[in-house]
Amino acid sequence: MTNDHLAAAERMPLPDLARQLAYDALALVRAEAVLARARAAPQVAAAKIALVLIGAAAVLALLASIGLTVGLVMALATLVGPGFAGLIVGAVGFLVAPLMGWLGFRQLAALLKAVLEKLP
Repeated sequence: MTNDHLAAAERMPLPDLARQLAYDALALVRAEAVLARARAAPQVAAAKIALVLIGAAAVLALLASIGLTVGLVMALATLVGPGFAGLIVGAVGFLVAPLMGWLGFRQLAALLKAVLEKLP
């Protein structure tokens, strides 16, 4: 602030000073938000591309998993019949999937805990 601004501020009534302070604070917050968006834009764009790739990989993995499951059922069908083969493969899938999910959530919780402990 220059000396002219200080002199003008000294002559302003207190309500006008408070109003000016609120206006300046709001302008600062808006400017900081614009700056944060501008800084984050490249990372957001890169994250979008990464998420699309991850999504495509997940879809392909699901399709491959379905193909392998059908192949396994067909292979077992020659030994125990199609009904029992489907039942066996389905039961194994229903046992393995929750175990994998539990392990994944446990690892994610440990990672989140470690990240939160590093925060000030």
